[in-house]
Amino acid sequence: MSEQDRDGDVVSLADGRARQAAREAEAQRQQAREQARRQAGQAPPTPWVTYVLLGLNLLVWVVMVSLGVDAYEPSSDMLIDFGGNLGVRTSNGQWWRLLTATFVHGGIYHIGFNLYFLWVIGRISEQIYGPAAYGLIYFASGLLASLLSVAWEPTAVSVGASGALFGVFGALMGFTLRRRSVLPPEFVATVRRNAIIVIGLSAVISVLRPAMDKFAPNVEASVPYVDVAAHVGGLLAGLGLGYLISRLSERPVSTPRELRALRRRALGIAGAATVTLLVGGGLALPRWDDPSAALSSAYDRAVAAETAYNESAGDVAKRLAVLEQQAIPAMRECVAELEGLERLPKRARERVEMWTRYCELAGQAFAKDLEGLRNNDEAALEQAGALYQQAAAALGLED
Repeated sequence: MSEQDRDGDVVSLADGRARQAAREAEAQRQQAREQARRQAGQAPPTPWVTYVLLGLNLLVWVVMVSLGVDAYEPSSDMLIDFGGNLGVRTSNGQWWRLLTATFVHGGIYHIGFNLYFLWVIGRISEQIYGPAAYGLIYFASGLLASLLSVAWEPTAVSVGASGALFGVFGALMGFTLRRRSVLPPEFVATVRRNAIIVIGLSAVISVLRPAMDKFAPNVEASVPYVDVAAHVGGLLAGLGLGYLISRLSERPVSTPRELRALRRRALGIAGAATVTLLVGGGLALPRWDDPSAALSSAYDRAVAAETAYNESAGDVAKRLAVLEQQAIPAMRECVAELEGLERLPKRARERVEMWTRYCELAGQAFAKDLEGLRNNDEAALEQAGALYQQAAAALGLED
């Protein structure tokens, strides 16, 4: 080993010891301040940010219910109307949904669990990090969780504060990883134990609900759907931000002014990292076509055509008019509109292809029906019946 290498090792070792000494000194000062506060009978700072967040989440839910949203199982359309995160819309310019979705909840059980979660972990997190850093962690985690949800499943409606809450919980874990020496050992153990419980519970629910939908589709379940991507994204974002802010706040200071400057610097760097991730992630997202309007239109046209067709039973002249003027044109329009959707995620493409196939077969069935009635052709009418069955089968319906 060269002399220069040995010198480098010595300097590196000295720097490491200096940083360790600084952390130990900060831990001692923190413990001394806490002990002095307790001896003086001072209460910990009031977690106003947590209280405001609790109030805002509850207020949004009350407003939604008062305006007609079902308190237990709101429809996807209602959640979207109130700001739910639908990836195919969010990535096409409605970026505000990344934020609004964090204040929209899918029923009383959903918001009840999240409010309790926020009450339990929000207050202590705010007292550890301070209101500014805590607010940054909450909103940054929520936004990044929403962004990952868009990337993971762009056609699913995602709502709730869970991503932000997992971020706050991740920040607690990040703090205990970096600065556990300033915390009571029992607190560190509690955070780790709760981490295992919360992550495990989320994993179980994320598997349980899809399993119930598959193996017991007719059983009414109160088990909620879990946006795994949002939970994971929020947890990782909070863990990273919490560790980063804790790491940047370790430098010893001698005056309150230096302390404020140190905290502003840590928040600035964490905020810049968040903005970079949000902008970079947003630019990287594919711009999908939104199939919801076309699918809704196809459904409405199919129902209208079938209703008019059934109502014309027994009146050949009326049925001929329905087939020629309404049913056949409606199916052609359905196919043309659905085939115009080119940029679709996998699940959306499968549904669009299913409805396109239905409209094609139904259009062929209506055309054969028209031919058979006009020409009194029994073979054409039999072909029409077979095509009707194939169209129903394309949607998984029984004849």
